[in-house]
Amino acid sequence: MSLEILRIRSAIILLVFLSAILCAAPLPYAISPVNAFALGIGGGAVAIPDDPSVIYWNPAGFGLTDLMSVNFTVAAPRFETPGSWAFLVANSSKSEGIRVGLAMIRRYALRDSVKFRSFQFILPITHRFYRESIAFGFSMKFISERFEESSWYYGSAFDLGVMVILPLGLKLGFSTQNIIGSDLRSFGSKPWIGCSWGGRGSPVMLSAQIRADRLRNKSFNSDNFNVGFRLASFGKLPELRGGLMRSKGEEWITAGFAYLTDNSKNAKLEYSLAVDPDSWGEKTHLLTLSWDVYGNELTW
Repeated sequence: MSLEILRIRSAIILLVFLSAILCAAPLPYAISPVNAFALGIGGGAVAIPDDPSVIYWNPAGFGLTDLMSVNFTVAAPRFETPGSWAFLVANSSKSEGIRVGLAMIRRYALRDSVKFRSFQFILPITHRFYRESIAFGFSMKFISERFEESSWYYGSAFDLGVMVILPLGLKLGFSTQNIIGSDLRSFGSKPWIGCSWGGRGSPVMLSAQIRADRLRNKSFNSDNFNVGFRLASFGKLPELRGGLMRSKGEEWITAGFAYLTDNSKNAKLEYSLAVDPDSWGEKTHLLTLSWDVYGNELTW
């Protein structure tokens, strides 16, 4: 067994141990502990197909890559012991046809001054067609939630998504989270529209998305949006990220980086920070260990 594999396993064991500690601090409700990449670019990945976080944001996305990637993330406000974590597997095999993935997200958050815990088990399925430039996907979700010291409630939901690759590196994405499902308090329907430019192999990537709740009423404004960028540095320097997110009147400034842990560019240690500009003491930290089993490029 190689030294690098031993390092990766040791890091995973450490992160699992930390996430198992129960005396945790809750995250702000606006921040989803999906992974450090998504938070670093402002909290969203509706139109970014080359990162496992798209499993949460848009089940169609990872159908446009030839990539199998594994993420494990822990989240902690103020560096306290983490009570939120995520495990993502994007299995975009090089074979044609249907592709599947897996996500498990444990969340401990604060909503309207009330603490709640939730767990999502997500099974996305996607298929690409039309010269491999369009993908359609949906996710089956098994979810649970608990507010304060009340009982646990269980349910299920479905996500739907579409992503299109256009010329010159432009990607468009649309998804509706929890379009059909159980009536749970923390899992409402959330439609998103997003676009991105650039990707793996590009020195710069830009991304933006907006909640489309009000489009049905022809009110073209929203209190929920995410914008961000990724800057690929040179040599062994870290990859840099930054962004801004707004959710129901709250704004967060985000920043992060990714550091390659080996020369094969398969394993990365990623970190992101979200700060409330109105209260600089309110911070959230996400730490992700990611491993590309094979591949790292879009199909186009």
